[in-house]
Amino acid sequence: MIPADSTPWAIGLAIALFVLLGGSIVHAQDVELAPKSKEPFISRITINGNVSFSDKDLKRQMITSEAPFFAVFTKPRLNRDALRRDMASLQAFYRTNGFLEATVEVEDLVLLENDTFVDIIIRVDEGEATRVSVVEFQGAGPVEEERLTGNLRLKPGVPFNPTFVSSDIYAMKRRYFDKGYL
Repeated sequence: MIPADSTPWAIGLAIALFVLLGGSIVHAQDVELAPKSKEPFISRITINGNVSFSDKDLKRQMITSEAPFFAVFTKPRLNRDALRRDMASLQAFYRTNGFLEATVEVEDLVLLENDTFVDIIIRVDEGEATRVSVVEFQGAGPVEEERLTGNLRLKPGVPFNPTFVSSDIYAMKRRYFDKGYL
């Protein structure tokens, strides 16, 4: 039992703590109950089959992420559309790094704790890396071969990136244009 003379002090302390802790007054009619169909919180993302790139490198390519260790109130929820885009993004990442036959897919979604949390398991099949073995010119004409190869992005030994083919062709055409050839 609280003595009568300490009641104002106790109420003042309760209000101060409420304000300091960021409390707010919520009326019952303002509360929106979460539907049962909400997606689960992401507990962990596991990537299996990756050899050439670390889990950290691959997870940087994804929108979907695990919660940081100390995140108590900001755990991310599963977004299936974002996860599908992440699989396409990882596959594109592998292709631009020379793994033209790489496949990436969600192997499993493991629901935990009454469907509140989910572990995402991703399967990667890298396939063989494709590397540029040689770059040759035939009939280079008025532009020296050294000037043509100087700014190429595709060089012997580097992973083959299909997008570099277009940029290299453009760079070579510019060399000819600079010499007055169309």
